[in-house]
Amino acid sequence: YLSASECIACQFPGYWALGWTDVDVEERQALLAHWGGDPAGLGALVAATTDAFEAGKIRWPAVFAAAETARRFAARHRVTHPTLTLIGLGIRRRDVDAFLADGEDDGFTAAAAQPVPLAGGGEDAGWEVLADDGGSFHSWHCHPDLEAQVARRIGVVAGADGLIADAAGAEAVAAVYDADPGTEPARWLPWLVRTYPLTAPRS
Repeated sequence: YLSASECIACQFPGYWALGWTDVDVEERQALLAHWGGDPAGLGALVAATTDAFEAGKIRWPAVFAAAETARRFAARHRVTHPTLTLIGLGIRRRDVDAFLADGEDDGFTAAAAQPVPLAGGGEDAGWEVLADDGGSFHSWHCHPDLEAQVARRIGVVAGADGLIADAAGAEAVAAVYDADPGTEPARWLPWLVRTYPLTAPRS
């Protein structure tokens, strides 16, 4: 699945690439190798990720300010796995206040607090229903039983990439998740997922 939630899809660079997180070397190496990187380059990756985080170029958990910054970072560390996908997330203006009201402090809230349109140059892939709980996203896929109920009750199902085709369907799913006491105590909202080329387009 294509997802902004690390519960569903591994991220690069994830929390594991920050020097101060409690992750052992073997796990860090395995996660770097997962993305096609050379485990021998782990030290350089951890140093670069930590420095970029402290400088505000990367926000928790793996949020870059611009697509080109993300491209350069991946190229610098020779991450080449074919499933690595650069995505942008867009939230509707009418949902911004509800999202920010949860009070999380992460890269997603920092981006949403700025009224900046989602960058062009990408392709809209679909909608994901997400809840920012404790500084990271949970996806509607984190509750497979409820997802199955949604399919039966309102007829909304994910496509092959795990995304919902339209905003109306995603909004309907978010309403069901918000009303269910078994989900995370955070606001569920529809987010547009836009994919971008991992290599810069030629001019």
